[in-house]
Amino acid sequence: MSKGILYGASCLDANITRKGWGYEKLIQAEPFCIKHLVYNDGGVSSGHLHKEKQETFLVAEGQFILTRKKRTGHDYSITMKKGVYVFIDAMEYHQVSCVKAGYIIEISTGLFPKDNYVLKAGDSQK
Repeated sequence: MSKGILYGASCLDANITRKGWGYEKLIQAEPFCIKHLVYNDGGVSSGHLHKEKQETFLVAEGQFILTRKKRTGHDYSITMKKGVYVFIDAMEYHQVSCVKAGYIIEISTGLFPKDNYVLKAGDSQK
């Protein structure tokens, strides 16, 4: 994917939120929130957690590194490629780094715009 390509969206789509690492497209808000998280090569999300929201990430295209922090405070990373899915519990620190441009389908327990606690800056905070 080259920078600026939109998966199933136009530049005027009201459901698109631009991010430093690419963009997110809201597909559905209720009863479960579904988003496409579209990353540019090298894009990095913030390192963050959610107090309420639980998420499942499914890689639809591309390659990513997901860094998580166990409750013991130890970081660990996993490589995510097409078809890989992971569950992220509430209060679990996580950060996504894009190795090869693509997108992740995020399914979560709801749309909580204020339930995002950034602990480490990503491309959107620069």
